[in-house]
Amino acid sequence: MEFTYFPVEIGQLPATITFRELGEGTHEIGGARIVAQYLHHPAMTLGYRVEADGAAVVYLCDHEPFSETLWHDHPASSHAESIVHEGDRRHARFMAGAGLVIHDAQYTPEEYLSKKNWGHSTYEYAVGLAAAAGVRQLALTHHDPTHDDAFVEAIEKRARGYAEQLGYAVRVCCAYEGLDLAVEPHSVRQLASTPLAPHSGRDALRGSHILVVDDDPDLRALVNKALSQDGHIVSEASSGQEALALIDAQAPDLLVLDLLMPEQGAWRCSRCFVPGQRRRRCQSSC
Repeated sequence: MEFTYFPVEIGQLPATITFRELGEGTHEIGGARIVAQYLHHPAMTLGYRVEADGAAVVYLCDHEPFSETLWHDHPASSHAESIVHEGDRRHARFMAGAGLVIHDAQYTPEEYLSKKNWGHSTYEYAVGLAAAAGVRQLALTHHDPTHDDAFVEAIEKRARGYAEQLGYAVRVCCAYEGLDLAVEPHSVRQLASTPLAPHSGRDALRGSHILVVDDDPDLRALVNKALSQDGHIVSEASSGQEALALIDAQAPDLLVLDLLMPEQGAWRCSRCFVPGQRRRRCQSSC
């Protein structure tokens, strides 16, 4: 229902719709304990861990690795704490001990090389983390639209072979419509002894002055609209030089900068802004 995807806004609908926006946290619904955690994706996405009747099922779609290097050691001797990046370690801890994990595996390792930052995983990433986290069953899902049934079947065989190669006992399959899997109760360890505190970053920033820098006017307008609806004060700049002038004049609380903007994007200027300082001028050598 966001303007990015659909031209009709919720306020234009004649029906009375009640919903609750979710962030990270724990929710009790119908006797089940549901824990939500943010995933790694260009848009905001949540993963869910459902704990009930002594079993746990974890659903993790629209997620990709935080780091190109996953393990400190060889995967066959690795466990969750030997994962290189804290984001990937946290992801593994979220699925720890689950009877079933349903995980994004849109790409093969070969395809992922040209699809980095698109927000999706490979079967190797899903298998490695699920096995290190002590997951009993892994269902690979979010299949790429270009993959036909034979391709998906080949991925399933490669994923099972990868698990066997590493000596992992996790049972792997590719999810499909109508698939029926049993999840047996097994004294599952709850994710946390106390409920996770809801993610407070969004509320903490509410009402902040945010500078959006992008050379695409449509993207600036879209981000401006979304942030303004959340109560923020938004300024826009179409170039790095314009942004530097606005930073001097307005001292915004937060800068949202296009990563690959021509001449002066976030990739080029990442060394020119120092946390805790106002800024340094962008040098031609950066």
